[in-house]
Amino acid sequence: MKVTALAPAMGAEITGLDLAKGDFKSGLIDDIRAVWLEHHLLVLRDQNLSPQRQLELARAIGEPDIYPFLEGLDGFPEITSVLKREDETVNFGGVWHTDTIYQERPPMATMLQAVELPPIGGDTLFANQHLAWDRLSDGLKQTLSGLRVICTAGKAKVAASRTARIAEKGKAVDADAMQASHPVVRTHPETGRKSLYASPGHAIRFDGWTEEESAGLLAHLFRHQILPEFQCRLGWRVGDIAIWDNRCTLHYPLNDYHGHRRLLHRITLKGDRPVQRGHHGGDDTAMLWIWVTIGAALGQTVRGAYQKKLKAPLGDLGASYVRFSYALPFAWAWVAGYAIWSGEPLPGVTFTFLAWTTVAGVMQIIFTVLLVTMFSHRSFAAGTAFSKTEVIQAAIFEALILGYIVSLQVGIAIVIGVVAVFLLSLAKSKLTLGNLRESLFTRQTAIGLGSGASLGFCTVAYRAAIDTLESDDLVTRAGVTAAVAVLIQAVLMGLWLWRRAPDQLRASFVHWRDSSIVGFSGAVSTACWFTAFSLYAVAPVRAVGQIEILFVLAI
Repeated sequence: MKVTALAPAMGAEITGLDLAKGDFKSGLIDDIRAVWLEHHLLVLRDQNLSPQRQLELARAIGEPDIYPFLEGLDGFPEITSVLKREDETVNFGGVWHTDTIYQERPPMATMLQAVELPPIGGDTLFANQHLAWDRLSDGLKQTLSGLRVICTAGKAKVAASRTARIAEKGKAVDADAMQASHPVVRTHPETGRKSLYASPGHAIRFDGWTEEESAGLLAHLFRHQILPEFQCRLGWRVGDIAIWDNRCTLHYPLNDYHGHRRLLHRITLKGDRPVQRGHHGGDDTAMLWIWVTIGAALGQTVRGAYQKKLKAPLGDLGASYVRFSYALPFAWAWVAGYAIWSGEPLPGVTFTFLAWTTVAGVMQIIFTVLLVTMFSHRSFAAGTAFSKTEVIQAAIFEALILGYIVSLQVGIAIVIGVVAVFLLSLAKSKLTLGNLRESLFTRQTAIGLGSGASLGFCTVAYRAAIDTLESDDLVTRAGVTAAVAVLIQAVLMGLWLWRRAPDQLRASFVHWRDSSIVGFSGAVSTACWFTAFSLYAVAPVRAVGQIEILFVLAI
């Protein structure tokens, strides 16, 4: 398999593959998907697949969808003919667009196979919308973040391009009624990169704006989205299969072959609901994550103080367990109450979400046990301080797992914050700079550093879990993730306590008053932490959260 780039902006072709026979092995499909995600447009040259075989390839990559306006091929309803006859002057989809963006869940990909081509012409242009986003000014990025755009199937030019085909094989669909609202800035669900998501062929106005108010800014975006430096031009050969990522590209089929026939077979693959991750929501909420983080730190301080109080009657494990078991009803009550109040539907959970949440939940249990264990070795303030290296470790994990690298200024601020927190702990624990070096090599410090690593990893894993949920509402994503995490933690640690320390498990029910305070404050702090992670990057959030040490010192 040989991969060759088609243009600097995007696009790659693969040669040396024969997909007409044999099994689509997972390793091969993984390689194809990797090239596709990197280049956004993938061309498999000279394949000449039968409709059945093309459909099998599509199913190996994703889940084929049904085009709403046209009947498919006989026996293959998922395959639509993209046709221009010799006597026609309008080509199908002859405008810059992304496919069926007027659906609530537009397709993630389109697979197109060239069946009949004109002797010359009929190329397709593509434009990389990651680059379109990257090249915007910071001011315009801030303006667009949080905006939504209304897309319709009934916009005049694109609707006219399908008229001839609808007359032949059309379905009874009202194009004007097919509308959807999507974020103007879309976060790619697999790579995490942002892109402009406003299809010129379908976008009519911004949500909450009139068409007249929207016209100027949309016109500017439409011009910007298709700048030549963002483009790739695909010259087709019969038998070629092109697969492009509808989540971050636009395409435009050239109509320069009048008098000739052009036929391609199209399959779209089902996608998710477009969302924008990590946007601030405009000037009014740009700093909201800071206040939410401060609330999380305050709730965590209250929870920690009562856990320390419960350590004597419950033991280390029991005091750790009530954080989860008593938080469980509060966490789910919040999810249910917010869903009823806001009308936001709860998103479905996936295996990836459950995997990230479970791993994060286990790491958080480890952190909690280690932190409570430290209570017996040093003052509460010092024990908390030792764990604060998690901010630096979270920045490292976030770069490795999520691909987010903090800026130099944020990195310096994080380091200064960690040093300041540790120095504050010296005053409380009566350590001096003279014996600081010796104290760094104690068992207590090792436990503190280990707890910091556990918490740093789990916070990044929680952010990864939050990002898998298909909801535009960040409070819903945060709340559902928190509630599922607490459920997993309560079950896992409860089973472990039942086997290893049943007396501590029973004691947790006896001391229910203080345990309820731990649970309530823990549920509040967890909801705030997860909401802050939805609003902003993990490491800066955790850095601001170090204000907790000031609350601890005040106790």
